This record gives sequence, C-alpha cells and structure tokens, in this order.
Amino acid sequence: MFKTARQWVGSKIDQFASFAALRPQPVVAPFRQERAPYVQWRRHITAYVFCVFLGLFYGFWGTILPSDFAIYLAIPAIFLIGLILWLLPDRESVSFETVRFFLIFYTLTVIIWPNYLALNIGGLPWISLRRVAGIGMIITFLFLIASSSQIRNGINDALKEVEPVRRFAAFFFITMTISLFFSDNLNHSYKQWFNNLYAWSAVFFVSIYAFLTPKSIHRWMMLLMAAAIIVAAIGVREQQIRHVIWAEDIPQFLQVEIATLEQILRPKFRNGLYRSQSVFSQSLSLAQFLALTSIIVTHFMMTARGIGKAVLLALVQVVIIICIVYTRARLGLIGMIWGHAVYALIWGLRNHKQKPSNLIGAAITYGYPAAMLAFAFLVSAVDALRIRILGSGTTQYSDNARDTQWAMMPDSLLRSPIFGHGQGMGPTDLGYVNFSGMIVVDSFFLVILLDYGIIGFICYYGMIAYLLYTAWHWAIRLPNKLPREKEELGLILPLGIMLFVLVVIQWVLSQADNDSLLFMVMGAIVALNWRLKREWGDKEILSVRDELEREGLRSTGQINGKAT
Repeated sequence: MFKTARQWVGSKIDQFASFAALRPQPVVAPFRQERAPYVQWRRHITAYVFCVFLGLFYGFWGTILPSDFAIYLAIPAIFLIGLILWLLPDRESVSFETVRFFLIFYTLTVIIWPNYLALNIGGLPWISLRRVAGIGMIITFLFLIASSSQIRNGINDALKEVEPVRRFAAFFFITMTISLFFSDNLNHSYKQWFNNLYAWSAVFFVSIYAFLTPKSIHRWMMLLMAAAIIVAAIGVREQQIRHVIWAEDIPQFLQVEIATLEQILRPKFRNGLYRSQSVFSQSLSLAQFLALTSIIVTHFMMTARGIGKAVLLALVQVVIIICIVYTRARLGLIGMIWGHAVYALIWGLRNHKQKPSNLIGAAITYGYPAAMLAFAFLVSAVDALRIRILGSGTTQYSDNARDTQWAMMPDSLLRSPIFGHGQGMGPTDLGYVNFSGMIVVDSFFLVILLDYGIIGFICYYGMIAYLLYTAWHWAIRLPNKLPREKEELGLILPLGIMLFVLVVIQWVLSQADNDSLLFMVMGAIVALNWRLKREWGDKEILSVRDELEREGLRSTGQINGKAT
C-alpha cells in the first residue's frame, strides 16, 4: 500500500517537473511570445489565493469591527477606483448629459425632498435620495473627467479666468483632507468628509462645466423658482394645520432614528406662533432658501417682457414673503432686505449711468442713502417691523448665545489653529451647550474656522470674496436691458447677490441644508464669468452703454439727434 502511494507521488512529481520544464512555442515576429505554461499556472494560482485571502480578510473584519468602523474597509476600494480612472484612455467625445441629469436630480433632492426621509439600515449611513443622487453624480463625473480632456480643459479654462479661486479651492479641498488627522473622532469626521466630497467639491466642479452651456443657468434658476413655489405652498398649508404635513404618514422603511425624527417633526413655536419648516429640517433653512429665490423672482420680474408675466411673478413673490413670515425667522427677512437693497442700488446706478434722463435711476442713485436711513428709522419705530426683523426679548437668547460662542472661540482655536479640529468636531471642542443639553454652534463662520482652522477659513471665504468681486465687476457694467440672445449673461447680477446673501446669513446660521446651493452658485459665477469674457467682452459692453447714454442725452435735448 505504501509502495503504491510512493509510486503515485513520484509519478505526480515527475509530471509536475515535466510541466515546469515546458517552454513556450516559438512565434514569428512581430507576434508576442506567450508565457510558459508553468508561469501561467503560477499566476492563476496566485490570483485565486489572493482572492480567497481578500474574502477572508473582509469577511473577518466586516464581522468583528463595529458597524461604524466597517466603512474604513472601503478605503482600498477607493484607491483602486482612482487607479482605474487614472489609467482610462482619453476619448475624443463624451456626453455630459448624464452628469447634468444628476445635477438637476441632486438640486431637486436638496430642495423638495426631506433629507430625514431615508432608508436606515443598521449601522450604515442614511440612504437618502440626496446621497444617492450625490454619489451617482460624483462617480459619473469622475469617469467622464478621467476619460475626456475636453471636460478637463473646459473646467480648467473657466477656472483660469479666476485664478485666485482655483488656488483657494485646491488648498481648501486639501485642507479638508489634512484636517481628518487632527480629529479626535476620525470616524465621525470621515463621514463628514465623504458627505462634503460630493455636496461641496463635486457640486462645485460639476456646476462649472454644466453651466458653460448656453441657457443652462436660466433653466436652473427657473427650476429653483418652481421649487420655491412648491416649498412655499407647503409652508403656507403647514401653518394652517400647525404640524409637518406628512408627519403622521411616514412609512416605516423611511423612518430614521426615532429620536432624530421626533426632534425634527416636533411642532415649534415662537411667541405662541407656529414656525413653518416645509420640507427642511428647520424653519431657518426654509427662510434662507426662500430669501435666495426671492432675488431670482425679482430679477425675472424686472427683466420680464410683458406686463402679464411681471404680475404673475409679483404674485409668486407675495407667496414667498408670506411663507418667510410664517417661518418666524429673522434671517429670512434680513437676507431678503439685504438682497433687494443691493439689487436696487446696482439697478439704479446702471440705469442712471446709461439713461441720465430717467428720473427713476437718478432718484435711486441720489436718494439711496436717505432711503436707507428712512427704512432704518421705520424699522426702529414700528414694533411689528422691529420684532420681525430685529427680534424681541424672546430672541435675545440667540443673540447672547452667539456672543458667548465667539468669546469661547479663541481658546478652542488655539488648541488646533492651522488645520482645525476636523470635520464636524469644531462644535464639540468649543463645548457650548444650549438649554436642551445639545452641543451647538450658531454661526457657519465659527464652524469653518474651528473645523478647518485658519488656512481653511482663509481659503473658503477667499473663494467667496473673489467671486463676489467678479460678480460686482460685471454687474455694474452690464446694461439693465440686454438683447434677448444675451439675456442669460445678465444673471451674473442675481447670482452675485445670492452669494452675498448666503454669506450674510451664514453669520447667524450654521445648518448645512443649503450648503450645496452655495457651491452651485459659485460654480455658476465661474462659468458665467468665462462666458462673458468669451461672448461679450468689456469693449462690446462699453459700446452698448455708450449707445444707451447717447439715447438718454438725445431724449433730454442735450445733443442733436444726429450727432455722435
């Protein structure tokens, strides 16, 4: 028996030695010679062993690790995907329509779908429509940008026109990653970093390329305005029934943690008056969004061709204002007032410069300081306005809380001044606790400063400051009435004001519901700046303005109708 076994083993060894000694067949050039059979067999076995080991590794640690830490197992896969994208060959033409679809889909999920209605599978992050749309957008965008030099060059060309923004954006997104290593809770910060990867970074770059196409910004603004009508209508109806409309009808599979859901859906009041929140998690975020869209409505109303369209837009504005009042949030009215005050100033300056005979432009330009003083006196004198805009004793706690948080900021910042405490960890390090026992921060300025440190703060608001300057540069030069084929270029004015209002509101609001809109607006300004320089340079703008000025002088009789 043993002899037979030895013979069998010996025969197998001889077969293996013969197999290993085999050499590949010779081939004729330029064909490549295949590998020896033994080498091919060894590579296959190695691949099978590696796959088995990888399966055992992920199976073991996926079972042993807590569910919150299992997400780290995705890191090798992320590097592998990056390597594959880097190796993709360049294609001559690709379609960007899929990414545009995801951008529109993501915009809608941010605005009209409650983010707290999501699948909650034990231990995993919420699987919300916003997250699905965002991840789909970033995966598709990365594939296209890796395989298309046309898309890369388009984004790069647009950013070259605002070189400081490109540098600030690069340093800020690098700072976001570096700040992870300064976090006391890496798991929490990693989740925040991943969310910001698509909600900030991807949205910014996708918006730049998507808005380079004519009519794209106009359609996007029309989408925002339509969504505002829906959201405001829900807020008005909610005011009548005094609770979130779908609070009692949420399916079980869409319910997130019970404590979180109860906190969001619990009716909230101020001075005994119900505060509408519509599809947002807080009434403050609803007021912020409506303040932004009210600027879009005003611009479309001022540039409307036809009295019927202007009247319809005026009615939409009334609905938006009513809903802002129903939120009982001062920041909504303050943002709306600031936005329209800046819009009126720029419109008046442009009108007076281009048509000196127009009394409206002259009245706004020269009467603006007096009008602002009169409005300030009116607000301080009329209790109804003062309470809604500046607040009363019931809102003093919010003001005192912000003052206290800013007083506590230096000590927290000095503990990690350069790169901050990591995403989402700034409020925890600050340690301010409200009456409900929750750790909160009431200013986004503080959030950026403590999460990303001084470098992140400078880069983040450096981007915004330069884009505000860019928007002002064009807005003050463009005429109020543009040719129909160039009307979209005039949207640089409401975009710049929307960005300004977002920054003003960030001083008193830290909720991130509308953060993606901020990066969409910044991307739209970058794209529109590139289009303005290509389609309508300063020389052509000046020639149009000169013609308007001559028309104004002719109408006043200061020059002869045929003179130049």
